[in-house]
Amino acid sequence: MTDTFIKAIDRSLIPATLAIVCKLFVVVLMLHILGIPWSFGLESGSIFSLSSTVPQELISDIVSYSDLVTYLVICGGFSIRLIQALFLRITNIKPALLIKIANKNLLGIIQNSYDVYNKAFVWLIFVWLINIVMLINTLNGITHFWIFTICSISTIVLTATLFNNIYSEFKHVLNNIKKYI
Repeated sequence: MTDTFIKAIDRSLIPATLAIVCKLFVVVLMLHILGIPWSFGLESGSIFSLSSTVPQELISDIVSYSDLVTYLVICGGFSIRLIQALFLRITNIKPALLIKIANKNLLGIIQNSYDVYNKAFVWLIFVWLINIVMLINTLNGITHFWIFTICSISTIVLTATLFNNIYSEFKHVLNNIKKYI
């Protein structure tokens, strides 16, 4: 396997874990808020199970809000990477910002383009995966349509912002090719 692929797998552990933990946490929190009894235990034939009897009219709310919170958490992680791509790359950091960061001894947040875009792309994949899960849930009538619509529009905007930044980086490199050879 290539180093890039291995790094991408390594960098996907945090967003994957966050997505699973967040989804489970919000489901359990919603069950608690709504006063619905639930239990967590071992059953034959499975590693674990979460059992609860949820009224049909509440399933949509529970799944919708767990989808929304999971999306917001993963989108927040991606937004951090996007801000890093926009403002904290070695190739485009402003001198005044560099001085402020150096004075606060935070030079570690400035990274090269390869690392920044690799991390951002991994988080972007998870944003899109959660969007696909929301689409499936929406088509099955489980997730509210308005939640899917807002999340999809914001995903498209964030994706376009990242790709525009990558395009600007390529354009910068092509215009200054002699510096990089």
